[in-house]
Amino acid sequence: ISKNAGSTFDSVRNFARWSSSKDESELTIYRRFAALFDILLDSTNIEMIDGENTSEATKVSIDINRSIFGLGEQSSSYGRRIDLILGVSHGKKRVEISSNEWKRNVVSQEVVQKQQCKNLRTNACIIQQIMTRYKINTSVMAMDFVGSCGCLYMMKKTQEQVFIAKPVARLATPYHVDHISALKPTLNALFQMKVSQQCLLVISVFILFFYCNLVFSH
Repeated sequence: ISKNAGSTFDSVRNFARWSSSKDESELTIYRRFAALFDILLDSTNIEMIDGENTSEATKVSIDINRSIFGLGEQSSSYGRRIDLILGVSHGKKRVEISSNEWKRNVVSQEVVQKQQCKNLRTNACIIQQIMTRYKINTSVMAMDFVGSCGCLYMMKKTQEQVFIAKPVARLATPYHVDHISALKPTLNALFQMKVSQQCLLVISVFILFFYCNLVFSH
């Protein structure tokens, strides 16, 4: 049995491990989805940076805001902690290409809205960092999950300097192996995301290669 076939089988088996009360932790819900996403990204150089790592793009934005509003000396700044950052690395340099968040089922609507706002702001920071640092006008595709259901959306910055996010597809992780056919629309959407991220990946690799050569030449 091939590595991918074995991994896919394990991912399908996970659908039979949901709690009947749907009270899984945020980490458990993420792991169910990540098992599928790992396979999808196997043939790419896109990295899944999880475990609530901090986003460099958000730290840069925080530092800029503190400088503008005279808060630079008050305390050290830290990037926002993110459930899953997609990125590409070259040596010690990394370009973040999207921020993605998960929440468990049993949370209030207020918590859900706070997460969505946080994720939108983080992806806006990622776009701004790429545009400012590398002079490239780009968009990102990102995910936001509550329980086993999520949304895939695209965000871009307009010529009027406004960030706009548009839903692309609904995502769902089946709660039972009998519902595996319902996974097809989610897989189609994730392949669309993969193509989009690969295009940004090519740009990112070029950016990192150019940047590293530029630093080395000086």
